[in-house]
Amino acid sequence: NAEYMGTAAGFPGLVSVNLTGNFLEHVPEAVAQFGALASLDVSNCRLLTASLPALASLQRLFLQRNWIGEVPNNLFQRLAKMKLAVVDVSRNRLSQLPFSLVFVSAAFVFDNPIDRIEWKGGILAYGFSGFLVRQCPKLREIYIHRMALASLPSQLFYLSQLRSLMVYDNMVRRVPVPAASDARRLQVLRVDANMIEGLPPTVARLRALHKISMSFNIGATLPSEIGLLSELRELRFARLAMTNSSYFPSGPRGLLRLHADYNDLVLFPMAVFGFENLQLLSLSSCNIASIPSIIHHLVHLLHLNLNDNKLENLPTQLLQLVRLEHLKVDGNNLRALPPGLGTMTALRELTVAGNPQLKLSAEMMSGLQRIHKFSYDSDVSD
Repeated sequence: NAEYMGTAAGFPGLVSVNLTGNFLEHVPEAVAQFGALASLDVSNCRLLTASLPALASLQRLFLQRNWIGEVPNNLFQRLAKMKLAVVDVSRNRLSQLPFSLVFVSAAFVFDNPIDRIEWKGGILAYGFSGFLVRQCPKLREIYIHRMALASLPSQLFYLSQLRSLMVYDNMVRRVPVPAASDARRLQVLRVDANMIEGLPPTVARLRALHKISMSFNIGATLPSEIGLLSELRELRFARLAMTNSSYFPSGPRGLLRLHADYNDLVLFPMAVFGFENLQLLSLSSCNIASIPSIIHHLVHLLHLNLNDNKLENLPTQLLQLVRLEHLKVDGNNLRALPPGLGTMTALRELTVAGNPQLKLSAEMMSGLQRIHKFSYDSDVSD
C-alpha cells in the first residue's frame, strides 16, 4: 500500500528511493516529501501510469517492467527542465512515444510495442532520429506535424519496417533518401507544406511507395526517377509554382490518382496520357485553355477536375469516356456543352457553375436531369 510511504517522513534529506517489486499501480504521492530526492526506482511494480508528483531534484527515474501503456506528453518535458539525466521505461506496454522524451539526455524505451509515433505542435530536440532508429526499430508509421523541423534526418530511411512517413507543415528543405536506404517497405511519403526544393533521384530506392504527396512546396521539382516506382498509385504536387507542363513526370504507368492543382501550366500536360490506368486527374486552377482531343485515351478515367481554368469548350471526345463518373468544370469560360453529355450513363456528377457565358437550352437541361449531382448557376434560355 503506497500509504505506508508516510512512515518515511522523518528522512527529508533522502536522495534515493527503491520501491522495486511492490504492487503499487501508481507512483506514491508521498515521495514528493523528499525534496532532495535524486534517484527513484519503481520498477516491476505493476504500475499502470507514469504520472509523477513534483520532484524538483530528481535526476534518475527507473520505471522498467511495469504495465504502463501511456506517458503524458508534458511529463518528460517538465522533468527535463529539472535536468533529469536518466529515464528508463523499457519493457512496458507503450504504444505511443511522447516527443518530450527525447529531451532527456539518457532515455530508454526498449522492448515496448511502439510501432507509431504522432508528434504535433512543438519543437523537436536534435538527435531524435538516432533515438528512434536505436530504440524503436519496428516503427511502422511516423507523423510529425508543425514541429518546426528544419531537416529530415536520413537515419529515418534506415527503419526497415517503416510503412508511412508523414512530415508536413514544417521547414524541411531536403528529403535525404540515402543510396543504401533500408526503408524498402515505405508506402506513403508525405512532405506537404515544407520548403523542399525537390525529391532526390534516390527516391527510386523506395520501390514500395504507393503514395507521394509534396504539395505546397513552392519551386520544388520532380525527378524523372519517379517513373521507376512501379508500385506508385497516387501522386500529389499541387501549388509547386510549376510553370511548364513539360516538367510533368512521364511515369509510372500504373499511376491511378494525380493531383497537380494550382500550377501555372497553361497547356494541358500531355504526359498524363502515359498513365494508362489513370482514374483521377485533378488540374484545377492551372490556367489551362483547352483539352486535347485525345482525352478519350484515358479510358479508365473516373474523376476529372478542371475547375477554375480558362476553358471555352469541351471536346466531344469526352463522351467516349464511358467510365467517367465525376466531371468538374466550374469557374471557366465555357459557352456550351457538347451535345449528348446527358447520355453518358456512368456520369453521376457534373458541375458547371461559374461559367457566366454558358447558356443551356431546355432540351440540354432535360437531358442532364438523370445526373445525380448537377451544379449550374446561369438562367435557362431557349
